[in-house]
Amino acid sequence: MIALLSGNIASITLSGELVVDVNGVGYKTYLPEKESTTYKVGDFVSLHISTQVREDSIILYGFSEPTTRELFEKLVGVSGIGGKMGLTMLSALSPQGIVDALNTNDVDALCQVPGIGKKTAQRMIVELSSLKGINDIFQEHPQDTSLKDVSEALEELGYRREEISKVIRELDPTLSVDVMIKECLRALAVR
Repeated sequence: MIALLSGNIASITLSGELVVDVNGVGYKTYLPEKESTTYKVGDFVSLHISTQVREDSIILYGFSEPTTRELFEKLVGVSGIGGKMGLTMLSALSPQGIVDALNTNDVDALCQVPGIGKKTAQRMIVELSSLKGINDIFQEHPQDTSLKDVSEALEELGYRREEISKVIRELDPTLSVDVMIKECLRALAVR
């Protein structure tokens, strides 16, 4: 079973399929729409793959994060949810949005996905509520929390989000929060 593909993108179709060239062999890979639009032909990618073997085909679904692949595999394990619907869900709702909807039994949020009706949403909630680990696969990384703290502190000081996002991109996320705030203030003073 293929679990990871690393190579250059040979082509991208309008429907979100990538052909990843790995040492001269092209692998057609389906991605969520939000992810496929971030790539260009020639980019180097490393995709976490969910391999679906059928009677007449082998289909590869690619994800930039292993946790997104894990969630996708849990979604397609629900009866009535196939690979394409799983990708549609990941494109319509964020992975965290799906997990939150499942944890709070929010049928309406799941029904926002094209093709998901009330019965399917209820079935998803019932079938996926028993899965251990669905609650914690999208915990925030400490670096993300630190950057969020820096952003909030700068907003409290009166800076606009546009200004903040420009300077935060240039930060080293391994620095402490107070050092990152100082670095941002220096950068903002120059602008």
